[in-house]
Amino acid sequence: MNYKSEIARYVSKFEEQGYKKLCFWAPVYNIGGGTNYYCELAQYLVMNTSLEVYYVDFKEGYATKILRNTNVKFIEYIENEKYFPIKDKCLIIVNSTRVIQLKRMNKDSKILFWHWETAPTAWHQVFLMGEYIDFFNLCKENNAMVFHDWSARNAFKQQYNFVFDNKSYLYMHLPSKSRLANPNELINENEINLTWVGRISHEKINSIFYLIDNFSKYQSDKRKVLHIVGDGYSMGALRKYVDKYKDQIYFDIVGTIEREDLDDYLIKNTDILFAMGRSSIEGAALKIPTAVVLLDTKPIKSNLFYWLFNTKEYCVGVTPRQTREFDIHYSRFNDLLDDIYMYNQKGSIAEKCYNYYMSHLSNHDSLVCDFLKYMDQSTLTMEKLESCIKYIPYNNIRVRRKRFLKKILSLDVINKEEFLNNE
Repeated sequence: MNYKSEIARYVSKFEEQGYKKLCFWAPVYNIGGGTNYYCELAQYLVMNTSLEVYYVDFKEGYATKILRNTNVKFIEYIENEKYFPIKDKCLIIVNSTRVIQLKRMNKDSKILFWHWETAPTAWHQVFLMGEYIDFFNLCKENNAMVFHDWSARNAFKQQYNFVFDNKSYLYMHLPSKSRLANPNELINENEINLTWVGRISHEKINSIFYLIDNFSKYQSDKRKVLHIVGDGYSMGALRKYVDKYKDQIYFDIVGTIEREDLDDYLIKNTDILFAMGRSSIEGAALKIPTAVVLLDTKPIKSNLFYWLFNTKEYCVGVTPRQTREFDIHYSRFNDLLDDIYMYNQKGSIAEKCYNYYMSHLSNHDSLVCDFLKYMDQSTLTMEKLESCIKYIPYNNIRVRRKRFLKKILSLDVINKEEFLNNE
């Protein structure tokens, strides 16, 4: 397929329909793979198409810093502001969990939601009056929900028994590297050098903990080293946890490494990369053996991981509960390390991880083409969304509940009139 021609065709179709502006909606302060992903999409579109590209972010948000010297136009996210400043109809791509942030805008604006969470989400708390199932159905009926990978799509079934049948994936992507690791050499013949890359946050901290638990139990005469790349608000909990294992493992906690320095660090320090999400691709793209971890918001009692090349449907992380349904080959932790340090398979495993990356996760033109295809297929407009969830912006409302003996007698939307008038 000629992806560039397809991209041009979709853009022409949008413009014929009156959509000349496209906006990414993802205000965040913290560093994250999803934000990098959005920024790369935004840069591609502004450089290669005639669409006007916008990005909604905090005043000093992470995307603002990445895209500061590009032609992407920024819209500052202000929580209490009710109106979207673009009056024309617009194409909107937004994280599924940010639906409550959307402002009042042109009723014909088209919306596409991207769900990238695998861990449980608080839909039942986000929607104050239980509208989340109606919202899911609205997205399903209008082809308006796409997914990070298999686990993100399956997460709705696991938590709410709601099934999205469409395998519409905006999978992780990483540009090819100019430099690769030597896959046939260990970092140090007398050491086991493992590396974690990822945020040190609530949704990922248990993945680091179970990696440490398994590493501490691995029997070897070699010195055990775990390099931890990343930072976040759970760093205090991590430092406290590793203190229990300091006699068994040497911990190299390096914090955040700038993107331009990350490749060099991984090449010089990593025999096996352990990660989830986009971080897992960082290793594979460098021809480093890459193992995908399990993830959960509660302690993980498991010794299972999987090599990236054994995945399917672009999946780069599952919960322990999902392993029963995600039918692939898993490896026990000891077997992963034995493959590298006893059976000298570092080179062959690195090649398999790299080949998977090149075949599935390296073509940006293909990814952009899929993104525009999904945007074209969505029939969800702001008018339809507002008719479903009633209040825009939803996060500006509050609900007062009257109770008697733990039973809810009535619900009252505070300031309801403010949202129903036409000011």
